Amino acid sequence: ACFNGFMPLIREFSVSGHRSPAISRSPRSFEVWSEFFRYDSSVPDTARCSPGSEPEGCGIPLPFRIGIIEMPISLPLDSSLLFIGRTADELFSIWTRKLDWLEHHGALAVLVLHCESHLFLRDDLLSRYRDFLDALRRREAFWIAPLAEIAAHVESHPDLWAAIPSP
Repeated sequence: ACFNGFMPLIREFSVSGHRSPAISRSPRSFEVWSEFFRYDSSVPDTARCSPGSEPEGCGIPLPFRIGIIEMPISLPLDSSLLFIGRTADELFSIWTRKLDWLEHHGALAVLVLHCESHLFLRDDLLSRYRDFLDALRRREAFWIAPLAEIAAHVESHPDLWAAIPSP
């Protein structure tokens, strides 16, 4: 597999999770990733991956197993919203409405940020992101933690998994 050359780095830095570039994936991808990682987060829950694309989500914002623990991306991608011209205020309004829904349903909130200067590393976005994180910290329903920690927790608590029928 293509990851074999990266195994020394994966081990050195204790990398336990994976997210595919441009969230590209196939059924075979999950099999390969499960050989190297504890979890993956390359599947959105219901979002479109890019403007004009077909919906590519799994349909559920809860962890599930598909050869690997999948931690679905449940907040719309920053890049997708910025590419269609959303302002900082609109982006955070969309995320806040989705957080309200996730909180109401006891679901997983997973956010992906692209830290490139032409995307998220802009003063207007960083300022609003600080406000967003402050508001999130005030919500008692959410546990803010790295995905590796959340994946380890759900792995040991099967009652937290989404009920996904086997194919």
